[in-house]
Amino acid sequence: MFRSALNSISPAREIRFKKRAIIFKKRWSYFLKPLHLKKFSSAFTKRFTSLNWKLQLGKLRILSGQEVCAILARHGFVEARQRGSHIAMQKRLADSTITVPVPNHTEIRIGTLQSIIRQSGIPKSAFEA
Repeated sequence: MFRSALNSISPAREIRFKKRAIIFKKRWSYFLKPLHLKKFSSAFTKRFTSLNWKLQLGKLRILSGQEVCAILARHGFVEARQRGSHIAMQKRLADSTITVPVPNHTEIRIGTLQSIIRQSGIPKSAFEA
């Protein structure tokens, strides 16, 4: 009798366990479906990992802060101010001003360089190797 009392679960607790089991099945069913594997077929990986595709993209060089400032200066930017290790480059247009902060480091990270390119509006080819 004591053993049967331990094995019995209250109805409310049993419902909670069933709900958890359903949620767990849903989570894992997403990963177990073979439909998701179709995206990564051999044609897909061949097309996007081939050497020709990588060469078409163009590769950003590793540049220093001074080199980036020189490229910006060639495109009409002027050094507005400097505070610590960051230089603010500005370009005045007829109706607005573009301000681009440039870290004065020996190597600028790729993400930072991409942000500078996006803010300045200069073509990416000016920064590529």
